[in-house]
Amino acid sequence: MPVTAEPILQVRASKVAADQREEEAIQALTQRLTAAYSTPRSAPFSSPCENARRGSTMPVRRGSPERMLGGESGASPLPPFSTQEQNMPSLHFHVNSSLSPSEVMGVLTNFSPSRVEQWPSIDAEHFQVHERGETWAEVTEGNDKSWEHARYEWDPSQNRVTVTTHDSTPFGSGGWNFQMTPTDDGTRVDVELERHPSSFKAKMLSPIIPFAGPVFRKSFKEPLKTV
Repeated sequence: MPVTAEPILQVRASKVAADQREEEAIQALTQRLTAAYSTPRSAPFSSPCENARRGSTMPVRRGSPERMLGGESGASPLPPFSTQEQNMPSLHFHVNSSLSPSEVMGVLTNFSPSRVEQWPSIDAEHFQVHERGETWAEVTEGNDKSWEHARYEWDPSQNRVTVTTHDSTPFGSGGWNFQMTPTDDGTRVDVELERHPSSFKAKMLSPIIPFAGPVFRKSFKEPLKTV
């Protein structure tokens, strides 16, 4: 699902500049301390992302398997983002839908032309299904202001949809996790969003993501029949 920047900016625009200055000051101090106290290395360090760009097959370590979004509701644990990714801007929230778990999954993974009718943030001019399998799809979707190229994968037996965002505007790569848990009135949908900003603009905008829960709850209201 594309992340539209405009409504989110209204939530956090006034704080971005101050946060950026604070972050730059912390980074400068960290660099000075590192230069003063670090010991020389025989070879430069390569992050998991850098290894991936160079074609390395080194696996990325995963986070704690105990992390879950369902908490006391009994939802199944979501696949944790990598250790490096846990430092990236993220957002966790849940919505309650009147639909069943299978119906929620059907809406999330409906890649027919009717998808643009279900999701107001997607228009026909910016919706393309590149490839599709039984439980996965590679798509580009969004609108003239925001879009993302992503791979959807879903597991009906676990009531789970995982989205790997290869690229998006304005926030860059990242991912979504959707975990559906049946309730007496329908389904609790736990949502996890994360972005890995690389451009200057994306880094400037990304601090607003953790505060954008109300915006996304509103965007899911119509498609997922949330209450």
